Amino acid sequence: MVSPGLGALLYGAVLGVAASGARAVESAALPFYFGTAGLGTLRGLTQSVAVASTAVGPILLSLARGWSGSYLPGVMGLSMLCALVAVAVCFARRPEHRTV
Repeated sequence: MVSPGLGALLYGAVLGVAASGARAVESAALPFYFGTAGLGTLRGLTQSVAVASTAVGPILLSLARGWSGSYLPGVMGLSMLCALVAVAVCFARRPEHRTV
């Protein structure tokens, strides 16, 4: 947990930078990789995934705590999932645009 004081301020600042960075990357990457024709559809899909993850994450953490008595296995598992996705992104190729 985050204790009051400087740690809480630092946590908030890092969280804000990360969220803003994610928005900036999404705003630049989606049109770059997929064009602007289906941008609304892609944004809707990414927002749906984001909302679903905020609903599923706490459930997974509570299940991990019930199973092990600690949140640590759940946090480590979700952290490993994030790391796996970060590595997978490095190997993503630019989609080929088909001409009709």
